[in-house]
Amino acid sequence: MAKSKKTLEITQTKTKANRQEIQINDMDYTTSAEPKAFADGRPVFCAHDKIVPIKELRENPLNPNKHPDDQIRALAAIIKATGWRQPITVSTRSGLIVKGHGRLAAAKYGKFKEAPVDYQNYASEEEELADLMADNRIAELAEIDSVKLAEAFEAVDTGAIPFEMTGYEESFYQELATALCEADHDKEEANDDTVLPPPEEPVSKLGDVWILGRHRLMCGNSTNTKDREELLAGAEPELMLTDPPYCSGGHQESGKSTGSIGTVRKGQTDAPKIANDILSTRGYIKLLTAAFEGITPLFAYVFTDWRMWIYLYDIIEKSGFGVRSMIVWDKETPGMGVGWRSQHELCLFGSRGKAKFDGHKGYGNVLRCSRSGNELHPTQKPVELMEMILDNMDFVKTVYDPFGGSGTTLAAAEKTGHTAYLMELTPGYTDVIVKRYFRITGNKDQIQLIRDGAPADPAVYAEIFDDVGISSEYKEGEYE
Repeated sequence: MAKSKKTLEITQTKTKANRQEIQINDMDYTTSAEPKAFADGRPVFCAHDKIVPIKELRENPLNPNKHPDDQIRALAAIIKATGWRQPITVSTRSGLIVKGHGRLAAAKYGKFKEAPVDYQNYASEEEELADLMADNRIAELAEIDSVKLAEAFEAVDTGAIPFEMTGYEESFYQELATALCEADHDKEEANDDTVLPPPEEPVSKLGDVWILGRHRLMCGNSTNTKDREELLAGAEPELMLTDPPYCSGGHQESGKSTGSIGTVRKGQTDAPKIANDILSTRGYIKLLTAAFEGITPLFAYVFTDWRMWIYLYDIIEKSGFGVRSMIVWDKETPGMGVGWRSQHELCLFGSRGKAKFDGHKGYGNVLRCSRSGNELHPTQKPVELMEMILDNMDFVKTVYDPFGGSGTTLAAAEKTGHTAYLMELTPGYTDVIVKRYFRITGNKDQIQLIRDGAPADPAVYAEIFDDVGISSEYKEGEYE
């Protein structure tokens, strides 16, 4: 899968919207690091001038910052688990707290008796108050890089320490990782003749439903039951065909791959990190389990690579399918690298019943489709791969893809006569799918946007057809 890193327009880090309630006794963890001192038996690691009784510390009455209860509980739990990493700053001029009102509140909530204090000199009241206000304001002005935040989350998410020590909910990490991983996955598909790059300012918005001829597409989250219900609108697709983010890769040092998931290198005591991937193995399991929970298709085809096969096998079985076959996509040419270069991907076929295959038309379980093609269709073959699967499943009429990407499943379904239901998380790639449908069919009149539960004025989405053109793949009457 593609491993490029792309900051999503839909993935904004909003710390105020992602607070959690952490009780002080929730963390079964105590740091073993060597402290500089102790305050009421709790380790102190920060520079400080003195350990001071809590009851002697005085808040500044002009402090404008409010500290919600959930923030205080979280901070108290973190201090209890890892000790004091920052002191409370007190002005020698006024004797009032300048920095650390939240830490004081956490100490009181945790019934701590002492805290480390850093005393600082200020020339005037104005200077003191300015420092008080700037302490929080400067932090608010920072912008968070979503990709680096997700990488930091993965580095922390080893099970060695409670995840809550980051100050974030684990569910937020999974949402962020899912979005970033899907963006990387989507870019892999977006190279063929029918696909245009995602726009910087997409027409689609989260919650939008597009009617594309007989197909339906939603800009939403496939792990959200409400979104799935809105996409399907009462339909019960018989088949799930999807190519979710694999989120697996090798360990890297200085840009060179040196291992893979679960590999413990010489001199290491733990398994290496999954380089260039945002979602951990545990996150992959959570993502697919949630996406497949409660779905009704009788048959499922899910692509993966060799690293994730064992996890996908369990996920499919726990979702109510019996695993029937391993299908191998032979790309015909090996990928980049040295040694045993990858030349295939895997597809798991599962079912809840017996498939009514046409015995005269069945394919072998090795499907050969090269990524390369003629100049007009550099990656047309993966679409043909989906067509092979759908052609072999001609006894079903409806197909569901919870990870729409750039719309390869829909493109194949349009050709084979199936009706497709696609969910795509990112507005940009939702636009890509709409453009792709128009480009391969030339059918603008059969495209309609449903926004906020009602048909949108065509003027709202007219620009989505700008500079699209008709694909060289389109032939008059072929898709009717």
